[in-house]
Amino acid sequence: IQLAKNVSTKEEGSYIKVLREAVPGMRIYSNEVEEGYETPSLFVQMIPLIFKQRETASITRSSYMFETTFLQYKKNDAEQLEIIEKIRDKLGDHLEVEDRKIFVEEPEVQYTGQTHNIIQFVFKVEFLEDCRQAAIEQMMQEVNMKEMITKGNMQH
Repeated sequence: IQLAKNVSTKEEGSYIKVLREAVPGMRIYSNEVEEGYETPSLFVQMIPLIFKQRETASITRSSYMFETTFLQYKKNDAEQLEIIEKIRDKLGDHLEVEDRKIFVEEPEVQYTGQTHNIIQFVFKVEFLEDCRQAAIEQMMQEVNMKEMITKGNMQH
């Protein structure tokens, strides 16, 4: 488990970047989209399993499950497996979020839909966050911003 800072949405962004590299040109939608989408496409959902559970005074633990659903206009088993394999290979064993590598846990293929014929790639990530570090960084950003504003374009 790696120590991380404010990453819940950064993780999703990092994963979408992996998807864009694995299957360039593929349309990627969030799970909220229910109509007006084009196929073939991927639907991504990041589901909180543990959300900022307090571990110590300054450390919280979070865990998420990523679900990637591949929708086709006409079902093609070979294409389904090929797309999921490309994603799995590109993702590897770690999801890179900024300067951290978060271990990919329990990667697996599942099937969903009324007739269980829509393929999904599912995996979990778990990480710790240092609450104090995030607060300190926010304060430092504000101080740096004030310095930039007061100094203008002057160089030291």
